[in-house]
This record gives sequence, structure tokens and C-alpha cells, in this order.
Amino acid sequence: MKLNLILFCSVFVLFFAGCTGLVSSGDEEVVALNDCASDFSCFVSAMGNNCEKAKVQLLENGVTSLLEVKGAEEGGKCNVRIKILDIQKTPEMPDEVWSGVQAAKAGISILYMDCPIGAQEAQALYEQKQMTSAKEVFEKCEGSLKNVAMLIVGKGIGGQEANALSLEASVFPAEIASGETAIIAASAGGGKGGYLYSFEKEGEAASEYSAQSSIDVVYTNGGDAQVEKSVKVKVKDADNKIVEKTVKVKVNPASGGEPVQPEGAGEASCTETDLGQEVRIRGITYVTFADGSNITHVDECVGETEVIEYYCGGEEDAIELHATCETLFPGSHCSKGACIKNENACYDSENGMENFSVAGTVTSSGVNGWSNNFDDTCMDMKSLKEYRCPLDPMGMWQQCPDGESCINGACVKKWVSCTDTEPFAYYGNKSIKGTSTLTTVGGAVETYTDVCTSQGMLTEYVCNSDNSTLNIYTYNCPQGQSCSDGACVGEIIPCIDSDGGEFDYEHAGYVSVYQQGGGVGTAYDYCYGAWGQKLSERYCSGGMEASKIVDCPAGKKCQSGACVPA
Repeated sequence: MKLNLILFCSVFVLFFAGCTGLVSSGDEEVVALNDCASDFSCFVSAMGNNCEKAKVQLLENGVTSLLEVKGAEEGGKCNVRIKILDIQKTPEMPDEVWSGVQAAKAGISILYMDCPIGAQEAQALYEQKQMTSAKEVFEKCEGSLKNVAMLIVGKGIGGQEANALSLEASVFPAEIASGETAIIAASAGGGKGGYLYSFEKEGEAASEYSAQSSIDVVYTNGGDAQVEKSVKVKVKDADNKIVEKTVKVKVNPASGGEPVQPEGAGEASCTETDLGQEVRIRGITYVTFADGSNITHVDECVGETEVIEYYCGGEEDAIELHATCETLFPGSHCSKGACIKNENACYDSENGMENFSVAGTVTSSGVNGWSNNFDDTCMDMKSLKEYRCPLDPMGMWQQCPDGESCINGACVKKWVSCTDTEPFAYYGNKSIKGTSTLTTVGGAVETYTDVCTSQGMLTEYVCNSDNSTLNIYTYNCPQGQSCSDGACVGEIIPCIDSDGGEFDYEHAGYVSVYQQGGGVGTAYDYCYGAWGQKLSERYCSGGMEASKIVDCPAGKKCQSGACVPA
């Protein structure tokens, strides 16, 4: 069954009003649920504004967190309210729907990416209901939250207005989403500048919110007649002094809140939702020409590597910028018109080279500290299973060339004999620089000497157990040692704790443990429990990694792997 809905996600309480144009004659238009990840003001509309059918479709697709479903009067809107964070995976939920829900949940923290407290901390504060207003968010982020580029006066917004506010609407509390008053949408473009510090509407004091922008459009709900209203605003001028101005604007208080341009309507303009060349947010750039025509540009991806970013270059000009995400932000890729952080990392000991003569290892690691190793292996005497990045867990099959056999994860030449200069070479003697000598049937001789790579790793040449061929290994020296002149030198440290040890709960750290064969295992401190009330502390004990679950001391909470003031 097709899920005919469009979701734009709000962070606090999701308010919805119906939208039009989603259904054409007899043909249902389907809008991907995962669009929710980048548009944070919310509404749901269903087929023909049939709310009951919308409810059935949502429930059949496993979306059970419905707060309210209202049937619309003829010609009216269908209202559906949903809490995205409460949606859980159910057996009947299609994978594409669940992918959209996950993208929506993950997208919430994107709002705070420019905030010094960090995305994860902001996400945790939201979930614990510790951020409830735009002013509070702005102060918590020390005034640097670039996404706060819209201003809401008092209460009262519908779905169309919320959609117009785009990303910025989501930072405002739920109590704003009711009543009948004006909305001032502040534009980030145009160079009008200033911090909109506080405001009054017709002599009535309104709540104080902050935004870096200027007055652009006014919306209202209510009667039918257009009226002219005065709005007093206080702004910071070029000298950072607070000055008061009175602005007269025409508004259309008709139901639905259609916007009316203030004085100067008809002039060319360019506005955008993501504040310039911000490739980490999918933005929309609106260009209006002097003749009244307009064009809209939406940031987009070219594959997973390149982002196309649109931004204002003048009143009638939108500049198209092509950029590679990995170059701008290492460890990122392009998704839905924005550069986002890669979920997993992949490392190839062969540096991605097609080298079947070397037994390599691919390490795949995730953001939560887990990692898995995939070693090149022989399936038989002629078949090699090779791993590369990006990781394919099934590996790639390769036939060894004529005259070579697959031994210990690599294709090597056939030899009569192999000798080593270092004792116990077959068991891997990293502390001694050795030389291995291979002799062919015809008497040809080749020598291989242990060497340090440019990355500080040790490449060791070792004869196999029956001295018939050569094995080649490349690995890191044990913790505490470094590679020098073809050998690992220094004292091995079996376990390293990055913070103050077992009882240091105030710093987020990690433990690195030396493993036989030269590898290093890493485990990180992290918050434990549904709301992160407990801390899982990693520490060294007897040269091994150990862990324990502890409660943070009174007056503190667990955040990003450490106990911090609540």
C-alpha cells in the first residue's frame, strides 16, 4: 500500500495542518517520508483530505504514535498530529517508511550543529525537555545558533506558515502554535542586518526572542479584511546600540494566513533558508524578479560525493556552488542536498591498492566505538578472498596468476626453499630486523628485508612453517613501541586509559588494549540507560580493559560519556 503523505518534522510538539496539491486525478502522489530529515516544520495531508483514510494508512504502515486525527469540513483542511520521536519499528512497517523515520529522528540534532554545546548534547537536552524556547536555545548556544533566522510574534501559526518558516520554526515551543496573532518572518538575506532584539504589537508586550535578520513578511489568522498595523521593533544598529523603530505593514487576516508583502512589494529580492554557503543544511533559495516572476532553487546532491549549494549573490541572482563534501568536511558525504557525517569508517591496511601479493586487513568501525576486522584469506590453493573499502562483507574473489599459489591470504610465487636470519621468524619476531631468502627451482635467489613503512608500520617477511615459501605481514607495533630500521623498539604498554582511570567520571575517555599480533582494541566511555542516567566507565586493570556501570554523583548527569553538572 502506498503511503500518501508528506511530513515536515518539528522538534518540540509537532503541529500539522493539511496541504493541497498532493493528489492528482486518480493518481496518488507519494512523497518520501525521509524528506522529514531536513524540513522541520510539520504537517500531514492525505488523499482528498480524507482524514479517516489517512489514519488507516498510517496505522497500516506501523505509524502508531497518532496524537490526533480530525476530519475536515468540506473544502477545509485535514489535520493530523504525530510525534516522530515516539514512532517505533513494527513488523508491518515498510523498510522505506522506517528509514524515513530514522532520518527524521537523526535530523533533529542538525538544528544545533552550529551550537558550541554540540549536536549530541543538544539532542539530549531536547529529549529531556530542557530546551523549551527559542530564547533559551539561543542563550544556551551563546547567541551563535545560525539557524534562528525567523521570529514569531506571540501565538498562532498554521501549517502553511510553519512550512514557510522551514528549518527555523522548529526551535519555537508548542504553546506558540495556537491563537490568532501575527507572525513576522525574518529574512536572512538582503543585507538589512541587525539583531531583532524585542518587539511589541499594537502596544501589547510580546515574549522576547532573538534572531539575526530583518522584517520581511507578516502573516495572521482571523477575519477577511486587509488591515494596516503598526509593529514596534527594537534592533541593534551598526554601533551595537538598541534603537526602536515603528514599522507599518499590510496584513491579510484571512483564514490560512496568506502573506502580504510590506511596503516595497514588487522589488527584486533573493532569500534563502540556510544562511548562505552552509552546505551542512539542505536549503531553499527564493529569487523574485522585478516583474513579479520568481524561481526556486533547492540544494541537491550529485551522487554521494558532491553537493550543489545555492545561495544569494544579489537581489536577482542565485549562485550555484558545486563542492565535494569530503574536501570541505572530512568524513562526510552528500545526502538529501546536505553534507552529513559518515556513520561508519573504513580502513584498508593496503591503502586501497589492488595488491594480491600482500595479505591485508580491512577494519570497519562505527560511531559507537565498535569495530570489525576482515582479513584477506585463501579459499583454496588458487583462490583469494580480498577485502577493500568501501567494505563488502562478502569480499572479492580473485584467482592467483599462473606460477603463484594462495598462501596466508596472498598470491605468492612457488619456491624450493626459504630461509630467515632472525630466530623464531615463523612466529613473528617484531623486535629483530630480519632478512628472508627465497630460492627457485632454477637456482635464482631473491632476498627480502624487514622494513618500516611511511605510515610507521612494520612490514615483516617470514618463511612459512615448512620453509617452502614467503609470507608478508604489515602491522602496527605494539603500544609503547615504534618502528625503527625494520624492527619494533621500545617497551610494550598492554593497556592505556586516556582519562584519569577507574574513578574519573568527569572526563569522557577511552581504553586502548594491545592485542597479540600487534592490533589495538579501543573501547569508549558512554552513557547508559534510556535517558543516559548511568555511566559505563572503561579503565585498565591488570593490563586488561575493564568496565563498570555507575550512577553519576548527586547534581550531575551523564552526557557524552562523562558526568557533568545537571
